Amino acid sequence: MGEIVVGLRQNDVIVPGATAAFTPAAVDETGNLSFATIIKVAPSCCAIDNKTNISVINTGVDATFTNANLNITKLC
Repeated sequence: MGEIVVGLRQNDVIVPGATAAFTPAAVDETGNLSFATIIKVAPSCCAIDNKTNISVINTGVDATFTNANLNITKLC
């Protein structure tokens, strides 16, 4: 056993502060992980396409994840 750590990556770079950790006391123990953060994406135009790729990764021990949710809200 060990610590399960999930983090948010933007364009393959870990987003500072966008992590959560859980250390189960037993092999079959379940837990909840959550975090909130703001990600900045540069504006785009017809000459520049500033897309961003977002992914959630586990950097801790192996774990099975179920009922995962990701909520994204565009702020203008």
